[in-house]
Amino acid sequence: MVDAFEASGAGRVRQQLTDVPSTRDPHVVPVDRLTRPYTAIAEAVGHVGKALHQAADDLAAYNAMAHQTAFAEAQFQIDKDIAEARAQYQHRPAEFEAWAKEYARTVGRDSPILRDKLRTYATRVAGNAFSNLVNDKRRYDEQTALATLKARREDVESRLEDMVFRGADKNPDGTPTQEYAQLLTDADDIRRQMVGNPNLAYSEEMAQLDTERFDRRLTAMAIVGAARRDYERDGNFSRAQKAAEDALNSVAGLPPEDRIQYLGLIKRNLEGANAVRSALTQETKERALTLRQLYRSGQKVPDAETDAVIEELRRYGAHSAADDLEMEREAARLEPAARASARGAIEALGGLQNRALGAGGGQAAPTPRQPPPEIAAAVNMAAEKYGLSSSLLFRIAWIESRFDPNAINPNSRAAGPFQFIPSTWRQYGGGASPHDPVASADAAARLLLDNKRYLERTLGRPVTDGELYLAHQQGAAGAARLLSNPNARAADIVGMSAVTMNGGTPDMTAGQFAQLWIRKVEGADSATVPVAAGTWQQSPVYHELLGRFQTIVNDGARQTWAGIKGAFDNGYQPTEQEMEDLLTYLPKVSDAKLRKEILDGLAVAEAAGKTAGLPVQRLRELVAQAEAAAARGEVDPLARQLIEVWNRQAEARTRALREEPTLYGKVDPETGIPVPKPLDLSSVEALRASIEERQRTLEIVKQANPDASDAVFSKTDIGNIVTAIKAAPENAQPLLGQITAMLTPDQLGLFMANEEIVNTITGMARSGDPQKMGAAYSILDAEYRRDPQAFERVYGRDIETNLRLWQDRRQYMTPDQLMAEMKRADDPSVREARRRLRQEAEELAKDWTVEDVRNKLGHGGFLGFGQAGVPSDAGMAATLRQEFVREFAIAYAETGNEASATKLAADRVNRVWGPSAANGGEIMRNPPEKFYPTIGGSHDWITDQLDEDVRRAIETQLDVQTVEQRPGEMRQRADRMIAAERRLVADRQTDAEWSRGEPPSYRVVIKTDDGRFVALEDADGRPLRFRADAEAALAEHRRRAGVIRSFLESPAARNVRLPMPGSFGLSMPAFGDR
Repeated sequence: MVDAFEASGAGRVRQQLTDVPSTRDPHVVPVDRLTRPYTAIAEAVGHVGKALHQAADDLAAYNAMAHQTAFAEAQFQIDKDIAEARAQYQHRPAEFEAWAKEYARTVGRDSPILRDKLRTYATRVAGNAFSNLVNDKRRYDEQTALATLKARREDVESRLEDMVFRGADKNPDGTPTQEYAQLLTDADDIRRQMVGNPNLAYSEEMAQLDTERFDRRLTAMAIVGAARRDYERDGNFSRAQKAAEDALNSVAGLPPEDRIQYLGLIKRNLEGANAVRSALTQETKERALTLRQLYRSGQKVPDAETDAVIEELRRYGAHSAADDLEMEREAARLEPAARASARGAIEALGGLQNRALGAGGGQAAPTPRQPPPEIAAAVNMAAEKYGLSSSLLFRIAWIESRFDPNAINPNSRAAGPFQFIPSTWRQYGGGASPHDPVASADAAARLLLDNKRYLERTLGRPVTDGELYLAHQQGAAGAARLLSNPNARAADIVGMSAVTMNGGTPDMTAGQFAQLWIRKVEGADSATVPVAAGTWQQSPVYHELLGRFQTIVNDGARQTWAGIKGAFDNGYQPTEQEMEDLLTYLPKVSDAKLRKEILDGLAVAEAAGKTAGLPVQRLRELVAQAEAAAARGEVDPLARQLIEVWNRQAEARTRALREEPTLYGKVDPETGIPVPKPLDLSSVEALRASIEERQRTLEIVKQANPDASDAVFSKTDIGNIVTAIKAAPENAQPLLGQITAMLTPDQLGLFMANEEIVNTITGMARSGDPQKMGAAYSILDAEYRRDPQAFERVYGRDIETNLRLWQDRRQYMTPDQLMAEMKRADDPSVREARRRLRQEAEELAKDWTVEDVRNKLGHGGFLGFGQAGVPSDAGMAATLRQEFVREFAIAYAETGNEASATKLAADRVNRVWGPSAANGGEIMRNPPEKFYPTIGGSHDWITDQLDEDVRRAIETQLDVQTVEQRPGEMRQRADRMIAAERRLVADRQTDAEWSRGEPPSYRVVIKTDDGRFVALEDADGRPLRFRADAEAALAEHRRRAGVIRSFLESPAARNVRLPMPGSFGLSMPAFGDR
């Protein structure tokens, strides 16, 4: 802002205005001097006015510029606000107008100077925007209406296409459906609206062309939809495609490019339908498989659910899967009865076979569906060409494939509608595909003619349609043999699989099997065939189920026969029900060997029944006489079986001697052996008297029969002892102590190994009752000390482990503490701790070598002397180490102490492993020395027998004659092999023989010149197995002892004299009195 006063210069000090009169002449003042100040003021005011005028001009310019700038900024904001509002109210001009009025009223509210100009400007700009919005709204409405019309047309046309595609455009009587007719009317109305709209440039001629073009499209889409529905109905891709193409070619006026388009659409639709059908088929098959598994597991499945799946499978053409599910349901229905009784098993087997052949005992099933056009045309053409019955060809095609040209039998690889196997098709197919209906029908007709000529020439008579089909199924030669040998077994003529895979049974005669199919083919007019014959019989599931039910029959017969045979063998008669069941099973038994065994066994049993009541001595006399006749070759196989029966009858009489010898007097009163009185447990004296009585009876029995066992107590006695122990556990130890004191070691061993006694003592040990546990472990401790080798076998490892724990801790625990500790050892809650201890033990043993294991087993000798060898075979050495470490880990987890665990593991492993002199002093599994007794105080006899077996085997391998004739190289080789290092090998057979308590056998290997161990072979070329013969060794030992005894008793022995010690020339007898 310009300061006018400063601009005028009036503020500057002027010197003249400060002058004052002089003091020298204060009264004398000149006029000019008096007026000079006023003149100066006037000048100053003039300067101020001029400066003020100039300042007013500058301010106006400034204010004008400021007003222009503010107005421009307000215009920009107004334009922006109105543009945003226009965008916001697009297609809504009325709302914009209301907003604009309010906006114009409020604009410029804070600028009084510019307010009017701004409102005028805002009203003008808003008016222009409103006009544009109205125009835009009009154009938008026109476009929307047009788009709606086109969208309606597209929607209606799309719905029309969908209806004709789905076949929903017509009623059952062929008239258009109401919805379809309404849509056609809507389409015409839309076209008229389009013609009447000037903005579309759509003429009547254009509408007519569009109508004709759309009608052709509807026709084409109807063809496409019909093709898809045809395929979905029967699954025949090629037929549906060909029918659609033929129909499309008949559409008049269809442009080539549209035809190509619709052909592609047909193919894509069929391929899509095929993919959907395949996926649905696979999904349904999986559901069927789940249901089959449920049936097999014995679970209940609602019939409605199964029926729905079967229906769906058949709709998709998966007939084999549907048949499999039907068969599984039928088998599940029949199986409970089959397993319940013999009659049920036979009826179930027959029921399954009847279902496979179709109900009605050979009556034909209802007429099948019409064959596909290509099958019908091919069959009619072949029948006319070769003069055959088209009905027969149709029946064969239905039986074999159900008119399916793509059918393939997975078992025989037969293919096509007539199911030609590859070899026959090569002869008749002429290089075409067996799936070609024309070629297949032509080949089937020629095959029928050839079969007809062969059968008529072979049989000497005309043949029927059923016989011709039999030839098609079994071959001309097979059919001729079946028809010529009606009483023979069909399976013996054409093979078991050819019979069972075609609905027959193993025991069916040729005539029965032939008539089965002759009736099926000839049993009705036209092309009637059995529904299931072509499918169930060709299904692997059917044969699996048939085999399952046949196995039930065979197993039932085998088990029933085993019971009957056991009764015969034990000298008593089977029950009437057992005999009835066996005779029910017998006709359906497919195992020829079992059937012969049963028939022969029944014949022998009938003959043996007459000797069932004879005493043992008489039976043995009969056996001796019969065996003598057998040695002369005077008996047949059945008589030999009778000898076995007599032997078993004698054994049945002596079984009591082995099991309960003190009651033998009840079994064979003729011996006169007294039967002891009931066991008296009322007092110690009464118990002692009862035991003494039984021991006297047992002594008498064993004198008559040394093979009688040492069992003092009968089963009844054992039951009474167990009852007494359970009733008063505190008396268990005194009671068993009394028994133990009176029985011999052999008698005590049998008693303590009795199952009831073992279970009773074991139950007490695990009862948790301190009184019972204390008594049980005291008994177990005594038994372990008596025979530690047999303890684990009888009582088990867990009991032995707990006993070891009891033995280790009873010295420093009260009875209650000890019982609590024993109970804790069986508590599952300590399993995790034991697992950690096992891991700790494995860590301790990770560096142990097999030599360390040998030493821990106690076979390391003293300072190297008497040391057993470790297994030379690396695998056997590793097994030894592995088993010891495993047992050590288990024992460590049980005891928590390394020394105790090592000792316990050694005890356990030494029961199975040990050094063997027969094995070169090496440690081996199940050495023969652990099984066989010593003879003469040693096991040297085992080594001697092994040496003899090895020598014979080597000489057999090298041929003794050659060795004798060529004593050079061959004899040296034999000597080297005999002198070579050899080993015994314990294998699975050895372990099995040990577990059964049988004399074990071993494989024998020798070391060759190149350092390898090879197996020796016996005279038959099989690997040599060595089994020691203790009886032979004892016989030799007795023979030598007899020779010595004879010499000592002879006069020559008395003449042998020895010099007397310390005497000169004197002698004394070497044997006898001196």
